[in-house]
Amino acid sequence: MRPHGKSASLPWQQVAACQEKHTDISSTWETTNRGDSREQQELDRQLLIAESQKKDSTAIKNLMCKTFAHRRQDIISLQISIKDTMDRWPALFDVSQVSAEFQRITTRNLEPKFMSMLDLYSPKLLSLFQAKKGAAGE
Repeated sequence: MRPHGKSASLPWQQVAACQEKHTDISSTWETTNRGDSREQQELDRQLLIAESQKKDSTAIKNLMCKTFAHRRQDIISLQISIKDTMDRWPALFDVSQVSAEFQRITTRNLEPKFMSMLDLYSPKLLSLFQAKKGAAGE
């Protein structure tokens, strides 16, 4: 465990820092995020929305990490809709944050995983596209 206040510099360390307090899916977000209260978590979420509008990537990255347990509670336990998720967590739908969230959850980098799977499925996709082109009369 890192001493308090030290930032993680390598990608796997950043993921570990986010997951450090969020490992048990059954635990509540009230106690998993450094003991922050429900009210503090909600204030952090609102601050994240404000920072998303300003496009401050450093603040967004830090707040997304800090609010991981709260977001997990909303999405998994409460099963909020996609529209509600977009309203409550707009930064989650930014390309860079999609990759960061994937890495927080899986500890894997999204882009190489996506590209390797795209390479695997490319022949099937190309044949599907060619078949659809013929069906559309183009």
